[in-house]
Amino acid sequence: MKPLAVCLLLAATVAAVAENLLQNGGFEQGTSFWTPSGGASWPAGNWSVVDHRGSNGTRALLKERKSPGEYVLLKQEIPVVPGETYEFGGNIRPENLSGSGAGIAIEWADAETGKHVYGTYLPLVSGNSDFRKVSGLLEVRKGPRPYRYSMTLYVNRESLGAALFDDLYVRPAGGRWNTAVVSPPGGRLSTNDAEFELSSLADAPKAGSPLLAAGLKCRVAVSDPSGRTLFERILPVERERVAVPSGHLPAGEYSMKLQLLDPSGRRVLAEKEMPLGVDPAADVAGRKVAVDRRGRLIVDGNPFLPVGIFKHRLTSRAEVDTLVEAGFNTVCVYMGHELKPEILDYCAERGLRVIPSIKDAMPPGATHMVLRQYDGLSDYREIAAAIVRKYRGHPALLAWYIADELDSSYAPLLRARHEQVQELDPNHPTFAVFYQHFPEFAGCQAIMGVDPYPVTEAGSDRMDCVRDQMLEAGRVQRSLSSGGGAIWAVPQYFNFGSIKGDAADPEVYRKNYRYPTAAELRGMIALEMILGAKGFVGFNYDFMHYRQKVDPDQFRNFWPVVGEAVRFQHEMAPFLLSVEPAPRVTVEKGKGEVYAAAFRHPDGRVALLAAAVGPGKSEAKIRLEGRPEVILFCGNNIDSLCKILPAD
Repeated sequence: MKPLAVCLLLAATVAAVAENLLQNGGFEQGTSFWTPSGGASWPAGNWSVVDHRGSNGTRALLKERKSPGEYVLLKQEIPVVPGETYEFGGNIRPENLSGSGAGIAIEWADAETGKHVYGTYLPLVSGNSDFRKVSGLLEVRKGPRPYRYSMTLYVNRESLGAALFDDLYVRPAGGRWNTAVVSPPGGRLSTNDAEFELSSLADAPKAGSPLLAAGLKCRVAVSDPSGRTLFERILPVERERVAVPSGHLPAGEYSMKLQLLDPSGRRVLAEKEMPLGVDPAADVAGRKVAVDRRGRLIVDGNPFLPVGIFKHRLTSRAEVDTLVEAGFNTVCVYMGHELKPEILDYCAERGLRVIPSIKDAMPPGATHMVLRQYDGLSDYREIAAAIVRKYRGHPALLAWYIADELDSSYAPLLRARHEQVQELDPNHPTFAVFYQHFPEFAGCQAIMGVDPYPVTEAGSDRMDCVRDQMLEAGRVQRSLSSGGGAIWAVPQYFNFGSIKGDAADPEVYRKNYRYPTAAELRGMIALEMILGAKGFVGFNYDFMHYRQKVDPDQFRNFWPVVGEAVRFQHEMAPFLLSVEPAPRVTVEKGKGEVYAAAFRHPDGRVALLAAAVGPGKSEAKIRLEGRPEVILFCGNNIDSLCKILPAD
């Protein structure tokens, strides 16, 4: 079995260690600043501070659980700034700790109600070992509602044994360098490729960071398995990319050493090693489903725009018929391991492509719904491999869904999963969805998805999250040589009241939550198209059936709105998939924030899309190069324009 050579996520911290925002992270002051959950007072939940058991012989925090049932967390609120990114983590030592183990998280709650909203959870530690370091990133959310952030220490409910915690921290993130092969897509070269393109993504909190300087360079050295250097050059970093004229390499596995250099080319700012794989051109050309250099999906040799929806399960022909009749050509099935051959056969018959999820064949912490057993297997890697082998030859298969809003600390695990799937099934790409920390996931999947949901509550009227996520995904995925990027979007086909606990009250549901309107849904999809999306898998069919007691008519009322969005995607498909050069667009903004782009149909017609970010009114004059007309756009909140112009 040959080793896989997919571009690796590379991250290097080069800034000085910043001040720790956490108080008493080493527990030298006992339990000061730490509070047990549930209003308990000290001592609580078998938490205690012990002497001489820390990572350097100092104090440490001890958590013991000798019998199931007890579940007390330890928390400390931390002062963070919306929009900023922080590093956090610490050391954990498991002592005969069974189950999934002990963990560190940062959770946030509504500042007004105190209700838990979400969290970032680091990999869990179990077994019996010395102290192990865990770390990750927190991106503090921006939005109209204030949140309170706390570090949370815990041992999962089913775990028995003990865990020691020490040297905990939360601090502003230092500079990090992330890089991956972005062209060709998927990270592996063909023997026909004479060059490839690397991303060079610097995330630094301060403008003066050397990682953000103009004129940076990158030393690239490619070696064969014997260690012989085949190529070595110092190349310019331009618009966060490095074009590497490697020449044609024979099929095989290579290694690559990278150094990020200052403008003089003498000072090394960051360095990493990564594998580089080259496949025979005939193998690449013969793949059933692939991503091309423009970010388009190519299915059986033809461009394909996924117009899809997420669904928990797919168990009947009637469900398939419902999706197909609404215009969907793709479905992503969360419980992908449960798919029956006869249902897949019917999907193929009806032209519905399927993306099975294997995201839950992961260890605890990487998913909230761990698939612990499958076909007599219990190791998550073996489970994933068995599912891939079972379905990889089916004609209905489109791609593999490998991650759903994974925390960045799991990027190495995701990268390994991407490599595993690529080796087992090179005929179908991997797809993963994120809402933050996009550079950390460079090289961890073939297709990067974004899931911005603008209509979070009744008063939602802006699309900043759509803009921000699409721009960040573009930083990671796009290629300067082709202008394309393997980016898919997840339109909002649900009402947040479907999943919020307080929305069980009909009055709260009606007052605080709502579905997107048809105009809003069209606006968010238009903005995603403008910013480079080449596929759409909306979330989520099943949520439209929640809260039946509160809103029994929601599916009947909202499904036609989804249908309008689906028709818009199909209308735009030949424009989005076309390789015909479109006229350059200029936007002269009056009020608000407006984005626009043009796409040319193979028959010469031009589709002009414009979208407002909101809130409030937006106005702009839009001109297309080579055309005399001036198109006026006036929008309100989440609004858009689609104008089909005749051929030149």
